[in-house]
Amino acid sequence: MRSGEPKSGYFGDILLFSLIIAMAAYLFFSFFPGTPSWIRKGLVEKLGLTLIGFMVLFLFSITLQFENRSISSWELALVGVMGSFSAASRIPFVVIPSVQPCTVIILAVGLVFGWRMGFMVGAITGLASNFFLPMGPWAIWQIFAWGTGGMVAGLAGRFYPKAGMVTLVVLAVFWGVIYGLILDLYTLGIFLAAGDSLTLAVIGKTYLPALPFNLLHVGGNVIFALLLGPSLLWVLQRFKKRYEWEVVPPLVVDKT
Repeated sequence: MRSGEPKSGYFGDILLFSLIIAMAAYLFFSFFPGTPSWIRKGLVEKLGLTLIGFMVLFLFSITLQFENRSISSWELALVGVMGSFSAASRIPFVVIPSVQPCTVIILAVGLVFGWRMGFMVGAITGLASNFFLPMGPWAIWQIFAWGTGGMVAGLAGRFYPKAGMVTLVVLAVFWGVIYGLILDLYTLGIFLAAGDSLTLAVIGKTYLPALPFNLLHVGGNVIFALLLGPSLLWVLQRFKKRYEWEVVPPLVVDKT
């Protein structure tokens, strides 16, 4: 069986699709002006808990997809090694808020090896690194944000196979912003659960104090992409070229 080919069953795909549809419907009725105010208020107040539930099930569905594929030994080794390397690279930079090379490493893996590998390395980074750093309710948000970052990079690599340094730097800036927006939803959920309405003032007191940290993350991503990107992409692409294989049908010679 070819590496990456599905074994059997589509439960993970169905679960992922259902989750996205359900979350879209929840957000629609939460903010649609035509929704009765008492329903909208209840939905908004529970937005934080709902997002956490969505993220947990989303992580489960992607992990299930990864499990239900024929994975070669080198792919498993790569996920373990790069996930551990990415998690360990976060620890020396913990004294500098929001600056670490993890995001660039995750994006590079996704760009070269695809969205599933990128997601798994990102999720492992968030989970493993938090065993050595203060673990809190924000950990699930980090796991989700880094995992989806690897997924987005993988999709970019799929639609743009010649992606290189320019793509990596653009992704580093883009996902640095998105990562901050996702992480700050945790704070926004706390305000909404406490009874605050979803107003511009509440959004402002959520995102404005976090802006310097998010800018540090974006700046750090650019620096690490420029410093590590060329060597990292070269090593990963070389590894992929040396170990990736697939079974092809034998050549049939027409003797007539």
